[in-house]
Amino acid sequence: MSVSDSIADFLVTLKNSSVTHKLEIVTAFSNFKVDILKVLKKEGFVEDYATQTEGKKSNIVVKLKYFGNEPAIKDVKKVSKISNRRYVRKDKIPSREGNRVWVVSTSKGLMTTDESREKGIGGELLFYVE
Repeated sequence: MSVSDSIADFLVTLKNSSVTHKLEIVTAFSNFKVDILKVLKKEGFVEDYATQTEGKKSNIVVKLKYFGNEPAIKDVKKVSKISNRRYVRKDKIPSREGNRVWVVSTSKGLMTTDESREKGIGGELLFYVE
C-alpha cells in the first residue's frame, strides 16, 4: 500500500517513535519536512535534525527530545487533509492551549499560530503538536 500523504505519515512516525522512546528516526528527505522540523525544534519538540546524502538518496535524521522519561511529543493531529483543506483568516487563528502548538502554512512559510497572529497573516492550518 502506498502512502498518499507523506506529511501525515511523517507526523505519526514522530509521535509513535516518541511514545515508544526511540532516540532517533530516519525519514526520506523533503523540504517541507525540514520546514516542519525547524518549527518543532524552535518550539522544543525535537532535539535536533540533520540531513544525510547517500548517493542520490537523501534522508533526514531526527533526534527526538525527552524530559526525563516523558517524550516531548505526546500527540500530533493533522487538521488540514488532502481531501479537506482547512484555511483560517488572521482573525480566526486558534490560540495556544496549554502545551498544544498549532502550525500554519502561510505565504511567508511555516510558523506557529502565535507568529502568524503577530505578523497578521492567515493560511492553511496544518496540524497541532503537544
